[in-house]
Amino acid sequence: MRIGTFLKAAGVGVVALGVAGAAMIMAVDVDQYRGFVEQQVEAATGRDLVIGGGMDLSVSLTPAVVIEDVTFANAAWGSRPEMLKARRVEAEVELLPLLRGEIKVARLVLVSPDLLLEIREDGTGNWVLDAPAAAEAPATEGAKTLPDLQLVRIEDAVVTLADRAAGTTRRLELAALEAAADGWAAPLAVAGSGKLDDAAFTLEGRLGPLAALTTPGGAPYPVAVTLGMAGATLAADGTLAQPLEGTGIDMTVSLNAPEPERLAAVAGLVLADDAPPLRFDGRVRDVPGGWSVENLAASLGDTSLAGSLRATLEGARPQIAGSLSSPRIDLAKILGPASETAGGPPVRVFPTEPLPFGLMKLADAELELAVQTLVLPDGTQIAPLSGTVALRNGRLDLKPLDAGLGGGTVSVVGALDASRGKEAVLALDLTTRGVVLGSLLEQVGQGGAVKDGPLDATIKVSGRGTSVHGIMDTLDGTVTVTVGAGTIDNQAIQSWTQDIALRLVDSLNPFAAKERYTVMQCGVVNLTVKDGIATADRGIAVETPKFSLAGSGTIDLGAETLDLAVKTAVREGTGIATANLANLVRVQGPILKPGIGIDPLGAARTAVSIGGAIASGGLSLLAETLIDRTTGDAGACDVALGKAAPAPAPAPAPGQIAPAPAPAEAAPADPVQGIGNALKGLFGQ
Repeated sequence: MRIGTFLKAAGVGVVALGVAGAAMIMAVDVDQYRGFVEQQVEAATGRDLVIGGGMDLSVSLTPAVVIEDVTFANAAWGSRPEMLKARRVEAEVELLPLLRGEIKVARLVLVSPDLLLEIREDGTGNWVLDAPAAAEAPATEGAKTLPDLQLVRIEDAVVTLADRAAGTTRRLELAALEAAADGWAAPLAVAGSGKLDDAAFTLEGRLGPLAALTTPGGAPYPVAVTLGMAGATLAADGTLAQPLEGTGIDMTVSLNAPEPERLAAVAGLVLADDAPPLRFDGRVRDVPGGWSVENLAASLGDTSLAGSLRATLEGARPQIAGSLSSPRIDLAKILGPASETAGGPPVRVFPTEPLPFGLMKLADAELELAVQTLVLPDGTQIAPLSGTVALRNGRLDLKPLDAGLGGGTVSVVGALDASRGKEAVLALDLTTRGVVLGSLLEQVGQGGAVKDGPLDATIKVSGRGTSVHGIMDTLDGTVTVTVGAGTIDNQAIQSWTQDIALRLVDSLNPFAAKERYTVMQCGVVNLTVKDGIATADRGIAVETPKFSLAGSGTIDLGAETLDLAVKTAVREGTGIATANLANLVRVQGPILKPGIGIDPLGAARTAVSIGGAIASGGLSLLAETLIDRTTGDAGACDVALGKAAPAPAPAPAPGQIAPAPAPAEAAPADPVQGIGNALKGLFGQ
């Protein structure tokens, strides 16, 4: 009853024109058939057809009927009175078949038609007619079949599609469109050109016979068309089981776009000007409530995808499910390399711009992913990547997602829940298996800084906010990273300033100036995070055969600042006197550019006098006493991990009075405040 009824009604109009043409051959006053044509169309469609101009006839073996200024009424709710306006309609009817009661239209031409297609808020189109009973009735008395059409030509046409529900309007301009066939039962060849909005296109192909459109329950209707637009070529070859309803689609579709940024612009999307060529192939079918794509093979440059997808469009949101695999996805080439802020390095670690969490509610999806190699915009390669990603009503779940990194695997289980408003809640659980620090640094472009160094990480955090910065400012959880035996290239570290931890090791390494390599036995970063502040209570440690480092302090993720105190302990037999070491370091300032200040040993000894007050605050910051306590039988790494207690503080030397412990009530209630006060006391502030 929808577009099928409209097409049948158009056929009724053609029959009426043919009958009128036959009568015109024997009549002088051709204009007297104006009313006949108008009445036949109105009876079939329930809408007015008005012939505002003249009607003319040229008599020959193919008489031509010419009608000027034709309008066809719009639906009652339409935005203008006319659904279709045409400056001229020409129909050439073969004379000899008329003598046998057959109507053969050799040529039907529409000049300057203006067709308005409208969809109102409830999804109803203005092509839905109001006279179904009349439309199903015979077109004329004695007319048993629709006429044969051999050539239909449309010139200078405008088709406007106004979708009130979506709030969009598209404009199609046809410079010319031709459909030719040897008869009503013969295949139809089509060719045309024009513009969609501002994008020029060409169209050519072959369709099934027009007679098949009026045969209910017949064989699937064949379609083979090729569309060229914006330098791209789209080809579809297959069948439609119900062509008049536009359903029962089963087609092989291929798209080749050497310049995909031009094609993206037609769809209102933006791609980089140097985006690589795009290719898509797949079998597209309409399934109950939606669409499916099978045998999918898509590529963008050397990035490719294969698999299947199914989209269900019914319900509150589209439902997308499928399985996708790829040998390589190169985001660096698709999105372009990661860029720094104009004028210098970025000013923030965590962006404050609100994230578009509203987009997470546009559709639900569950995808199984298997990517052999994923290249991030900064060039880092993850190989492989696999797992399941699920999106339900604004909640994104990773269950789990495994990524090959640094010679091992990083496994992420988590959720980002934006279902309850603009703010999202993050819960993340990350663990590593078999990752090697040296390999990891090589993947991010810092190869040679560290050799070996098995790395184990466990991160369990949660937070909430409208931006990355907001989530980090509310973060709670724990972060534990341990590194095993490895070798540090001191020269490489000195020329590489991006990693704070390795810069710190180099600054405190008393052997860095004399030795090219430092053998690392272990390294630890053990943090507790509360309300966006990460606290290390003796949770930072490095051990080598010749010295060890131990540190405490805070990292404020919201303010993006850090305040750490780190001390060095030289092992016996190294030939370096402790008194000659500047072994107390304070790392303080913005995370992106902290200051590293080295205090002489005398400052550390001065801090010993407040050791009791520091301990009463619950955080033993590193003064000379801490060196002695962490270089006993328990190693610094074991202490940092909580596997061993620090060695007891040494007894005071003869004649020295040990500092009295501070009263219990003097301990600050806020552990963060305790850290700050302790640091101030430790550094004489």
